[in-house]
Amino acid sequence: MHPDELLEQLKNNATPRKAKNLDIIHAVCREQHERGSTDFSVATISKIAQERGGPVKSTIHNKTGDDFKGLIKAWASHTGGVTRKVRRVSENPIYA
Repeated sequence: MHPDELLEQLKNNATPRKAKNLDIIHAVCREQHERGSTDFSVATISKIAQERGGPVKSTIHNKTGDDFKGLIKAWASHTGGVTRKVRRVSENPIYA
């Protein structure tokens, strides 16, 4: 499902405050895509959203944040992005 369609579905049953937060998350994800970024991790999206008055990371991770996580996941699927940051593994010269 396209993220725009999912947003409209989620907003149909949302309170005005949640609808505003969904709009913020949606806008942040759209900007990530337009920048060419594939990072749709909750940490990154919530950090940017929080600067705009959106939900904090703990709100998204809570049970009540399923709609936010679903929207972020829809954007990641739609754009070929990832919802988790890839951990960088450094080569330790001792083991090489």
